[in-house]
Amino acid sequence: MNKKSLLRLMKLVIVMAAVLLAMMPVSAMADDGGTVDKNGMSATKHARVQDDGTYIIDLEAFATGEAHFDTVTVPADIVLVLDVSGSMEDPMGEATYEYKARTSQGYSYDGYGRYTQYYYKHTDGNYYRVYRGSYHTGGLLFGSNHYYLNYQVDGRTYYLYGTSTTTSRPSNPTGSGTTIWTGVLYERTETPAP
Repeated sequence: MNKKSLLRLMKLVIVMAAVLLAMMPVSAMADDGGTVDKNGMSATKHARVQDDGTYIIDLEAFATGEAHFDTVTVPADIVLVLDVSGSMEDPMGEATYEYKARTSQGYSYDGYGRYTQYYYKHTDGNYYRVYRGSYHTGGLLFGSNHYYLNYQVDGRTYYLYGTSTTTSRPSNPTGSGTTIWTGVLYERTETPAP
């Protein structure tokens, strides 16, 4: 038997001994009614055998005597910063936006890039960002693509089509380079809050 195998066998014997000790009845290891009093700590234990062969074990531990607390004062490092710049009196406002009409008035799906940000002036006087979209109808090989530009107001979608707006998604097949909208769109510039 080599050294490695002997070491494994010794480990197995130790584990088996621990398992057997754990399975021993509590009364074999417990001192029924024992009391320990050491340095102000009192501990008692009682083990009672029940009629069905199970045990009831009572363990009790508590401190006796007086409790002593030591208070240690530790100095703290404190940094005090005083701001006398007056900037706290500045108003906290929102950024303001300025909208400028674009000179181009013909917009297609391809001409309106994915990251383009133009705005439409709705009848309520507010400006809403315009997005592009598309959908496919018919079969995979012989179907039609439909392209559109749209914006939303309070969850309702408006489509820019021709020279007007509609709440119905356009159903006429169009090419991605075909002009969808010939009206005015706006560019927005932001003025940060003061």
